[in-house]
Amino acid sequence: MINWINRLPPYSGAGLLLVADGGATNCRVAICSADGTLIGYHKAHGRPTNARVIGEAAAGENLVFTANAAMRSAGVSTADIETCLITSASVDTLARAASFDDALGAAGLAHAVRSTVPDTMGCWASTDSLGPAAAIIAGTGSVAVAADRERRIWRRFGGWDFVLGDEGSGYALGRRALQETLLVHEGRSEASALAEAVVQHWGGTDVEGLPDDVHYPTIDKAWIASFAPIVTDLAAAGDLRALEIIDDEVTVLAEAALAAVAVLRGDERSGRTDAVPVGLFGGIAKDPVFQDRFRALMGERSDVPLRFVIPEHSALVGAAALAMIDRDPQLRAEALDRLDAAVDVAVAAADAAARGVR
Repeated sequence: MINWINRLPPYSGAGLLLVADGGATNCRVAICSADGTLIGYHKAHGRPTNARVIGEAAAGENLVFTANAAMRSAGVSTADIETCLITSASVDTLARAASFDDALGAAGLAHAVRSTVPDTMGCWASTDSLGPAAAIIAGTGSVAVAADRERRIWRRFGGWDFVLGDEGSGYALGRRALQETLLVHEGRSEASALAEAVVQHWGGTDVEGLPDDVHYPTIDKAWIASFAPIVTDLAAAGDLRALEIIDDEVTVLAEAALAAVAVLRGDERSGRTDAVPVGLFGGIAKDPVFQDRFRALMGERSDVPLRFVIPEHSALVGAAALAMIDRDPQLRAEALDRLDAAVDVAVAAADAAARGVR
């Protein structure tokens, strides 16, 4: 397993820093100065960088598209960028990381220091200010990681995408909702409320046509995950089958999370007795019902105290923290707080524009 902590790029602060957070659904890019001043920001909806789903070429194109849009919003050129740190889904190998680095190089950033690491690194960095921590991501996909930069530890559990993993994710819940709908159609399930909501969201009329829409023209992980809120909403309303589905997925995700915690406190070398920080990222992990059940199960099964964290900084700001990892901690903290506040404003403005609000 690659120790990605050893692949973080140096950032002197002489030029601008470009950071990206690319996932299975969207890509976000922020451009900032060394003191955390946000220069440019762009979120490319529907332009994922998960190369396992859309291929390396398309993933690289989506990253470059988003980076160029962020530079245009900032009024800067590629020459102004000193360092690029990309965090992305599906980055499990050095070859995959190199494909993103090469895409940026071909787009005019060959002069800049370029490094691509897994998207989980930004989440870990935000969990406890680069300190030893576990991070649990459950959004469209899922993964658990554990890292301690002083002991040079980097481990991941799960995150092998929707064919081989993604337990406890939006995809997993959506898939279960679709399966349950087919079982209701067969007369093997009484979860009629769930099935009715799925059919309404789907928009079809003949349930036997549902598998065709799942598979053709291609399997769309994000579309399948769009059915997850049906499960979480029904669970919040007390639907027993929805709660059972959530408990099944919580159990598998908790197993990965406990393995991550064990890496940090599984031996006496850590020398720590305080609670292990466990960061929770992604819409599913933050869903109230899912989160409550996840926390409860983790508390029951963990041999060490845990401190659950909804990080103050986003994974995108966490990526900036990784680039600034060797800077003075106080200056870094001030820069990240400034960047985080500015990104919040940029996100709110973008959301308002998308709704047509002036």
